[in-house]
Amino acid sequence: MVSGEEHDLEIAELEALMRLPSDEAVETDEPLLDHLVAKGLAILENGSRPADAPLAEANWNLYSALYHARTRWAGVNVHLEVVDEADEGLLAEATRAHIERYGLPPEHFHSAPDAVETRRLPLVERSGGLYQALAQRKTSRRFDTSRRMREDELAVLLRTVYGAQGTARIAAGAVGVRRTSPSGGGLHPIEAYPFVADVEGVEPGLYHYHSGEHALELLEPMAEPGVRDLVESFTCGQAYFRGASLAVVLAARFERSFWKYRGHEKAYAVTLMDAGHLSQTFYLVCADLGLGAFVTAAINNADIDERLGLDGFAAGSLALSGCGPLVEQSSYLQPEFTPYRPPRERELG
Repeated sequence: MVSGEEHDLEIAELEALMRLPSDEAVETDEPLLDHLVAKGLAILENGSRPADAPLAEANWNLYSALYHARTRWAGVNVHLEVVDEADEGLLAEATRAHIERYGLPPEHFHSAPDAVETRRLPLVERSGGLYQALAQRKTSRRFDTSRRMREDELAVLLRTVYGAQGTARIAAGAVGVRRTSPSGGGLHPIEAYPFVADVEGVEPGLYHYHSGEHALELLEPMAEPGVRDLVESFTCGQAYFRGASLAVVLAARFERSFWKYRGHEKAYAVTLMDAGHLSQTFYLVCADLGLGAFVTAAINNADIDERLGLDGFAAGSLALSGCGPLVEQSSYLQPEFTPYRPPRERELG
């Protein structure tokens, strides 16, 4: 069902469900209809809708809700215990085994087969500022736990990535907010929930970032090891992420986005894009601060939502970012990339 709950069905109920069309409303005298409606497996067009009421109230599109519900994980553990070079060797061996079974991945560089001609562009390069941050942007899976992240770094990161940068009146009683990342409809429905493990001057625990007040709202104090355990559990056993000083859950207030895009086929996709935009901005600010960063969508959404008191449909988690003092040395998890330049007979600069 679209709310994500699972039900065992009697044969008669399954047969009744199969008699109902999935793509149109019909009149029916199906005797088991009330049972199916109560379980959320059938919807009355103009009647009581108890099981899917949260979806209707938040203006979900039916098929988007189905995808969202069926991809919310709980209790998943991929068992990526990576603590030293020996463990990284196991990962390298797993990669080799995958290639042996499925072959090499598709080529990195794709050429359009029907191109009429190819125009080589001048190699114009910039440095400093944004361009330097882009060049330094990378995913980190190792963090220096002997160093602490500073509170001023936390403050800069949260305000720059998630904080309000400006406001504008858009209608009577309605104000638009500008942030550093784009958002569908200018609605900015993504909320940040920082999990602080080791930030100088900040008590470890689970927080909500109030973007209007630029303030941390403590939801649950925890000892540092407990926060790290929770990050590992919420990222499905990706043990290398537990070393981060800070993790940030990105949770969408779907009802805010869908207030404008009511039952819209593209509304959920736009919300996922919002989380992606914020993740890239998070990476760039971390690069500028000299911090290692990561983002993952392999999360136990349902477990996170339960811990944060979210129902999953009015509001629910989509991804988790994190950062901490950077470990510079290369490894299998953090390979050293050599600079790349397109091959040229001549270069313009």
